[in-house]
Amino acid sequence: ASQTIGEAKRLCPHVLVVPYMFDKYTGISEQVYRILMKYTSCVQALSCDEAYLDVTGLGDPEELAAAIRAEIHATTQCTASAGIGPNMLLARIATGHGKPNGQF
Repeated sequence: ASQTIGEAKRLCPHVLVVPYMFDKYTGISEQVYRILMKYTSCVQALSCDEAYLDVTGLGDPEELAAAIRAEIHATTQCTASAGIGPNMLLARIATGHGKPNGQF
């Protein structure tokens, strides 16, 4: 992710570069964030496809994560992973264990 296209082409001249579909990603990202906001107003966006949610006191976090992931898939046909933890660091680590398309 930190390598430029130019450097990648220099290192691998036969690389196939797939064009970025910014409009499509933006639309799907907006749909995902609308879904997240339906479950809690405490959403901290990190990127077009990553956010922290505070669901403290809103029910079982595992059930909430499963419902959010299911709604994201039903709406966008995209899968989503979720990490559940008492703080942002542990939730981030848990997300890695839940990938791809799971929750931990």
